[in-house]
Amino acid sequence: MIFFRKRREAVALTIATACNHLGIARSSVNVDIHFTSGRAIKRLNALHRGEDKCTDVLSFPNLEIKAGELPTVEKFAIDVNPETGLLELGTIFICERVARKQARKLGHSLLREVCFLALHGFLHLLGYDHKTDEEEATMIAVQQEIMQKLGVK
Repeated sequence: MIFFRKRREAVALTIATACNHLGIARSSVNVDIHFTSGRAIKRLNALHRGEDKCTDVLSFPNLEIKAGELPTVEKFAIDVNPETGLLELGTIFICERVARKQARKLGHSLLREVCFLALHGFLHLLGYDHKTDEEEATMIAVQQEIMQKLGVK
């Protein structure tokens, strides 16, 4: 139970730090993060990306945002949840099984890997990608800056 509470708190801190770093008002946006099984993420990956394999993280953005663009309530007013007043950025699915495997392989904690995957997914919601070398270099740089602010190498 302690891991789940720490995981939730660490992921929330990661997203808040990313928002602060990128100039996004954390109090104005919402992102849904779900932890899922290997089977479920494989099914989502096949259905939405045409790749019939397990993956670590999938992001499903609600908005069309360009990397570096600020998602503001004013700009995306139609996407504001009327009940919460928050701009709904999208949903992130993280496969804990794959995260655990990657953490072991890379020699760091599961908690660190989960935070990295949440950040990676969050940046995808904000239009960052790694389809080209240039996009990948930009995304990696932003990820590194935010992880450093979190005190993580």
